[in-house]
Amino acid sequence: MLRVPRKGGEPMAPSERLTIDQALRAMTTNAARQLGVEEHRGSLERGKAADLVVLSRNPLDTAPEQFGEIEVLGTWIDGQPVDTRKVSRPNLTIAWRALRQTAPR
Repeated sequence: MLRVPRKGGEPMAPSERLTIDQALRAMTTNAARQLGVEEHRGSLERGKAADLVVLSRNPLDTAPEQFGEIEVLGTWIDGQPVDTRKVSRPNLTIAWRALRQTAPR
């Protein structure tokens, strides 16, 4: 990922950066494991709470410099929509592909 000083300049601590995959896992499966709730949360699987967001772009196919351009198009908590933004079939396809790529194997 990329951390740049607010006033611009070179990215900070390049040797300590997470990959996009590592960052997504840190916020999903690894976070659930750390909290001891991995049986119920952290990944989309049958029987788990369906908490997810639909994004305008696949973060796995987006350069870190362009992450600020990614928009949240919809949010679901426990399988229920909690956001009224328009969600289209192409956006759901993007989300599904991203989830399949980050699912534990």
